[in-house]
Amino acid sequence: MKNIEIMDINDLESLWLKTFHRQPPIRTEWFLRGNLLYQQRCQGQESLSSVALDQLKAIAMGKAERPMMKTGTKLFREWQGEAHEVEVVADGIYLYPTLLKAR
Repeated sequence: MKNIEIMDINDLESLWLKTFHRQPPIRTEWFLRGNLLYQQRCQGQESLSSVALDQLKAIAMGKAERPMMKTGTKLFREWQGEAHEVEVVADGIYLYPTLLKAR
């Protein structure tokens, strides 16, 4: 198998179909590559419980709703060497100033 990190969009989509048995919800290289790499790590480490894996599979197959994030949940992301943070609030998501500058 080719290295996921160097696959082109067509190879990534083909691997997605083999892995998840359905079309990807978004057809972009970063989405496909990131999710396929995550799937590969999960299979290698088996770090998730069977219950968690079943729940994720049901969500991926459209048989279950995505769980809502709880108020106060913080999400972190590094983009081009700069850290960004988002906090979930009662009426939506509050964007921290660092994200607004990144746009």
